[in-house]
Amino acid sequence: RKSKMLPPKEYFPGFHASKYLISEKFEESNKKNSDFNYSVNLNIQNSKDGFVAETSLDDFRKNGTAPEDKVSSLSLACMKSIYPISYRLSQKGNLKHCLQHKNLVEQFGNKRTELEDFFIGDISKVYIDFFIEKFFSQMQSCLLYQTLFPDLEWFHKQTVWVEEFYTYSNSFPLQFNFQAEQNFDDPDFIKTKIFGMLSENCSLRELLKGIRIEDETIEENIDVEIKIQYFTHKVTKQLHEAKSSVEIRHQNELFQKHHLQITQN
Repeated sequence: RKSKMLPPKEYFPGFHASKYLISEKFEESNKKNSDFNYSVNLNIQNSKDGFVAETSLDDFRKNGTAPEDKVSSLSLACMKSIYPISYRLSQKGNLKHCLQHKNLVEQFGNKRTELEDFFIGDISKVYIDFFIEKFFSQMQSCLLYQTLFPDLEWFHKQTVWVEEFYTYSNSFPLQFNFQAEQNFDDPDFIKTKIFGMLSENCSLRELLKGIRIEDETIEENIDVEIKIQYFTHKVTKQLHEAKSSVEIRHQNELFQKHHLQITQN
């Protein structure tokens, strides 16, 4: 049966390779497109409480070159100060929570003085405060980790299902109707397509502020479409490549489209 060539419903360490190359692109109305390239390193470990994914990112490029502006440099320095970061995986393969969160915050605190001595000024201080407050929730809800660590039951869905998905940084998750389909034509890889359409009301203002607002009008609601493609090996069941996009439209005009591509190194 073809379904036996799909990844199993429960996570197994061979699903992920040890390194992936990432390409991200942001399209926004009235703004120049932004392109980011980097790599993600994975070390999947088995513990008594289940699988743990140790992660780190490196080799950053913004629009083809190493970022040199102050905010980008500070952001990278903050991240490098706490890598690697470990996450507990659920039985189905998606991220549950960050491990040793308190220790990582303390570790960052120990590096804070060094960072503030190098990155001088109020803007740097505000960013460092923001980093401590938001970083861990941001990482788990970003498009990269939502795509890279899917619920493995997605590959076996036969009917429409409802699930929450984060679509915008520092905002709340939204409810979508999802459906999946497979293509087995390639001799080596199965292509699994996931489609999601927003199934609840949300205004653009709510999305941007990250809070619900009373008495929002229907005209202010957004339309959001999610597309994800997975290419998994028919024999090893390993994730070879993934592509995803989140398109947010407001009043029939593009607000933002976020593209992501993940390929094995």
